[in-house]
Order: sequence, then structure tokens, then C-alpha cells
Amino acid sequence: QGRFQTYAVHGTAHTSGVFLVDGADAPSVLQGSTLFSQFSSETFRDIQVKTGAIDAGSPLGLGPVINIATHSGTNQWRGTARGTYQPKAWNADNAPGGQSLTIENRQGDFSLGGPIVRDRAWLFGSFRLARNRTGNPRSAQQVSYLEALAPGFSQFDNPWDSQMGFAKVNARLSDSTQLVVTYRRPPGTTPGPTVFPDSALFR
Repeated sequence: QGRFQTYAVHGTAHTSGVFLVDGADAPSVLQGSTLFSQFSSETFRDIQVKTGAIDAGSPLGLGPVINIATHSGTNQWRGTARGTYQPKAWNADNAPGGQSLTIENRQGDFSLGGPIVRDRAWLFGSFRLARNRTGNPRSAQQVSYLEALAPGFSQFDNPWDSQMGFAKVNARLSDSTQLVVTYRRPPGTTPGPTVFPDSALFR
């Protein structure tokens, strides 16, 4: 669960990749990354990754082509719920005296799907609630510099608190026509703590 997820293949830039969700272009138009296209893991039904010999039917891109198909509702109501928990104390230190990265993970994934009109229209939705922290590894020397520049400085982790949702309605209009409508709520983030004013660094 990195905060900036990018994929590069064959030496291409991350902006050269193609990322499709149910056939729709998913990455950020500014960065070409999937940072703003995150989902609960309960959303996905199938994932296809192409890294070479890309067929002519795929959108133009020099990097990987990733196709994601999402779940749909069925004639039976079904749901899932699961959680992930990793406290900071569980991070190993494989670089004694070094700067090991730490991650704290508290995350819940939920989904629910079922019929709107049996045999005609169905609903599916998923949701992820994340309360994660990524550590800022610093050496003792770096901490001493920060304390000298900003008296009262205390170390902190970067929070990544987000809520992301997905909803899908699919309806069979005829034997040969299907209507699919999807809505995705981008991850809403909680800003990190203000530790000290920028001007303190330049006294």
C-alpha cells in the first residue's frame, strides 16, 4: 500500500503504462499513476497483466497494459468483510544502526452485492477504510540536525488515512444489450500533522 503506486516495464516511464478498469482508463491524467484509482481488494474479479507482445486491440502504451474486471451483483445477496492489522512493533530491523523503513497498517475491506430486479438488474459495492502510517527513517545525526534547526522537534510518521468506495449497477436490457454504470470514490486523505513552521528551518 504505497502512497504513490507506479509500474514500469522495459525501462519505460510510469506514464507509459495503460490501466483499465472495466474498459475505462483509470490512472491520473497528470501523473499516469494509480494513486487516485485505489480500490478495496474485494472489488476485483479478474486481473490481466500484459508486459510484451501487446495485441492491437489494447490501447497504445509502451509500458505494461493492465486490465481489471470488477465483480457484479448476482441474484443472491452476498457480502464479504476482512481486516488487516500490522502494528509498528512488528516491523523487523534488518539494518542495525541504519534506517529501516516502518509501516503501520490498519485496514478494513468490505463488499456487498445482490439483485435490484432478479434476472434483470444487479448491484455491487465495495469499500475500504484505511488508517496507515509510513515511517520516516532518520539517522541519529539527521535527528540532531533537525533538533538544532527546530528546537522542540519530535519525530513523526506520515499518516495515510483514506476512505475509498466503488459502486456498480449492471442491467440486462435485452439478450444482446447490457447497461453498466459505475461510480468510484477516490481515496479521501487526512493531512498529516504540522510539526513546525517552514521558517524554523531557515533561522
